Amino acid sequence: VNEGRGETTGIPEGSPAWKFISRHPDFFSNLKLEFLDPHRGAGGWGASTAQYLSVFALHTWKQASNLEAEAELDTKVLLDEYRKDAWNGEGRAPSGADLIGQLKGGFTFFEKNAGMIAQKAWPFESYDGFLLKTGVKVATHEHLKKLSEADFSALSPLMEKIREAWTTSNADLFGESVTAYGKALAKQGKVAESTLDILHNLFWLNGIKGAKGCGAMGADVVFVMIEKNVRRFFEIWAQENEFEIVNVREASSRGLELKVESPVSFKGAEMPGAGL
Repeated sequence: VNEGRGETTGIPEGSPAWKFISRHPDFFSNLKLEFLDPHRGAGGWGASTAQYLSVFALHTWKQASNLEAEAELDTKVLLDEYRKDAWNGEGRAPSGADLIGQLKGGFTFFEKNAGMIAQKAWPFESYDGFLLKTGVKVATHEHLKKLSEADFSALSPLMEKIREAWTTSNADLFGESVTAYGKALAKQGKVAESTLDILHNLFWLNGIKGAKGCGAMGADVVFVMIEKNVRRFFEIWAQENEFEIVNVREASSRGLELKVESPVSFKGAEMPGAGL
């Protein structure tokens, strides 16, 4: 961000971040914003979320004259504002879990109904976690429109098992429960065929502890949990099949960071990837 004349680069028209900027013309009209995407426009890595979090944080901090203090953002206000810009009232409203994940960084558990946000380092010493980019993108807002009548109550017990496994560092339970969660979604027709094909091929590989699709219809990214001692074989398989992969431990960010390069420059959110 620099002083300018309301110029915006890298933030698509009609996106949630663009709508937030449009709702605050007096503030943004004197700024020049440029969003730098390390993934060069590839969907599924959280670019839209990073854009929104960055413009919201910039507006909040500068409005409070607290740009250098890195005050904590109010998560309730953040989620309320995001709902205004990311939801038109049709279907289910977005949970905002991606926003909270990028805000807090690392590995974050977010349960909106319980108001719980918890963080913990990767707890499975003998396993690696990967995000596998599928190359397929399903528009989240279109997906949410179709979920208004869906009943996901059967998923709650599985989510409890996932949380228990994460808390107790139980790799077997975590892998099994993550996989079961994905299968439960698939039974309801909520997983893209392209993702099901990838998952089928993945489970033929040795050392796969668990896997599921992430994003709308599980289409954007596949999370894979694999034994460390066969990591190289998985990396070769992904390369042969032209899948881009990211190690979640190596690529996880520290959350939203404020870096002031000069009195009028600002660096905002990074893109750690999709949530489960």
